[in-house]
Amino acid sequence: MTSPRVSAATLDAARALDPDAITSIYLAYAPDLYRYFRGELRDRESAEDLVAGVFVSVIESLPGFRGPVEALGGWLFQIARY
Repeated sequence: MTSPRVSAATLDAARALDPDAITSIYLAYAPDLYRYFRGELRDRESAEDLVAGVFVSVIESLPGFRGPVEALGGWLFQIARY
């Protein structure tokens, strides 16, 4: 199992919609999401737009995410695939 990129405390704060905690999650995972979309689309602007869209969904859904911090990355990519 890989270690989480953010702490459990950061995830808890993000679930409460703390802007700093959400920013920490964004900084931890946005580069990988961007690479994923860029590889699929081969278009920088579209990849950036899709990362932004994922994080809009993430912010809306974080209060309901009940998984452990180790599952956060997988959950983010699950959102990205929809």
